[in-house]
Amino acid sequence: MFQNWAKEGVTSEGVKAALVGCGYDNPYTGFQAYKHVSIDDLASASQCMKRNGFHYLLGDGKIICDIEQWSSLSVCR
Repeated sequence: MFQNWAKEGVTSEGVKAALVGCGYDNPYTGFQAYKHVSIDDLASASQCMKRNGFHYLLGDGKIICDIEQWSSLSVCR
């Protein structure tokens, strides 16, 4: 998971710390496999990373809130 995010000048340890600070409970997988995670939790955590200047590296770089079907979530506004 931590490999999916980057910010200039931030080491992998810094990315891991930012992920945890934004609500992900495991910087390697995002969230624990046994934990039920809502779409709001996922959107909120990824929004936090973007607010902190990180860029999502997978695909076209879009996070949940950038996808039209999810952009109306309250955490995305």
